[in-house]
Amino acid sequence: MRTAEPARTRTTKRSPLWVFPRIATVRREMLQLAGRLIKPQGKLTLSMAANEATQQRILGALQSIEGAA
Repeated sequence: MRTAEPARTRTTKRSPLWVFPRIATVRREMLQLAGRLIKPQGKLTLSMAANEATQQRILGALQSIEGAA
């Protein structure tokens, strides 16, 4: 909520100002991806197939979290 402007205006029915994705959608799009945990040079790393759209989505989420902190 700190990283984005409200998607709606105030109404008499008091609908939420922000439109949130369902948790199932977030889980499916960001967490349930094929990957492998590897440990090169002793540091645990998540290895995934190259996918530009997924990379941009994850990096955008990380930037939003860092900006809100």
